[in-house]
Amino acid sequence: MPRLLALLSIALIFPGATSAQRLVEHTKVRMFLNEEVVVEGPLVKSDRGPGGAIWFSLGKPHPSATVVVVVPSHLVAAFGNPRDYEGKTVRVTGRPTTGESDGINPGARGSMALPRNPFIILEDPSKLKVVAPPVPKVP
Repeated sequence: MPRLLALLSIALIFPGATSAQRLVEHTKVRMFLNEEVVVEGPLVKSDRGPGGAIWFSLGKPHPSATVVVVVPSHLVAAFGNPRDYEGKTVRVTGRPTTGESDGINPGARGSMALPRNPFIILEDPSKLKVVAPPVPKVP
């Protein structure tokens, strides 16, 4: 019974996060490499990556991002103008990796070059959700 209550509490506090998917702050992503997690953080920059992909940088702009979300070229159309996501807090579901521990060459994966930072390759557009609009700047 206590475990059920704990799981229900998690579901109420973090909708979309299950016990198999931990909600992880973007600055802590290196502690959860190769685990299915929900990463939350500010999307500060969007860039066009090699091969038509989009790179969404969380935390800081690439190349200093704490985590990069790689949107493969075949999913790019689902995101409209990538710059519209800048300044928003997002949640991304996936498996963060550096490419080293799972055999992915950090320099390339097929025709898609990958960042050197921890990254998540987005497999489905629904796995990236905006959870907060940008904070208005006070003049």
